[in-house]
Amino acid sequence: MHAGITEPLPPTSGMGISVASALVDCTNGSTMCRVMNATSRPVTWPADHVFAYLTPFDVSAMGVNLIDVTDCIQRTDNTRWT
Repeated sequence: MHAGITEPLPPTSGMGISVASALVDCTNGSTMCRVMNATSRPVTWPADHVFAYLTPFDVSAMGVNLIDVTDCIQRTDNTRWT
């Protein structure tokens, strides 16, 4: 799996636009990215405008159980998972 972490380019941040930092799968050569306009004005980008970059991430260097969030998730009956 080819993966990376999305990050905004400095000019994008300077425009008041936020790009979600997320670990994404890039196996097929393209990916989706969430962008938020926190300004009160519309922003228009030309086609193929670059607003973020992808920092490569070696998923094979990480363990399968890197993060265990089951202790943070509560069941609907307000008891913890066991």
